Amino acid sequence: MRSCSARFFAFSTRSFAPGWEKSKKRVAYRGRKLKTGPNKTPMKITEILMAEHAVFHNLFDHIESVAPRLKTLAEVKTLATVVQRLHEPHSRTEDDLFLQPLEHCFEQLGQNENFHAEHEQIEAMLTRVYKARTLQEAKKTLLGAMTACRRHFDKEERIVFPMAERVLKARTLSEMGQAWLKQRDARLHP
Repeated sequence: MRSCSARFFAFSTRSFAPGWEKSKKRVAYRGRKLKTGPNKTPMKITEILMAEHAVFHNLFDHIESVAPRLKTLAEVKTLATVVQRLHEPHSRTEDDLFLQPLEHCFEQLGQNENFHAEHEQIEAMLTRVYKARTLQEAKKTLLGAMTACRRHFDKEERIVFPMAERVLKARTLSEMGQAWLKQRDARLHP
């Protein structure tokens, strides 16, 4: 029997990442390596982050569709809390495990501070939702944060992930994936 988190991951990737099931990738948890592909190599950090992005995009779709119908400030703040609680560890992973080895590339592009600043900007926008005094202000701020997240994710998916695949070795990306798994397990099972 798979753990609840393994079932959710399998469901979320099957539902949100087209072709995931067709590739017959196998996922293992609890101290074991994430395995993927025909040769059972560990999952790369780029694959993990793309799967997380797929879940985020579906969450953003939901928030954008329900936000106009929300009736209370508490409802808007609850949605902001959900996004903030999911985004914070995601951006920390990207900053610590993923972007740091690529900093020399970002410096050459003149974008080194920009990626870190975008994570901080998104967190600040989500925090501003809590300080909103009116329902309209909270909705506008939350939807602005969703737009900022989508723009940032698009940049990562179009520029950062492909650059990482070109610049870093597959083994390095797989080791980063294993480091992500260890961090995740430490958060879930302290």
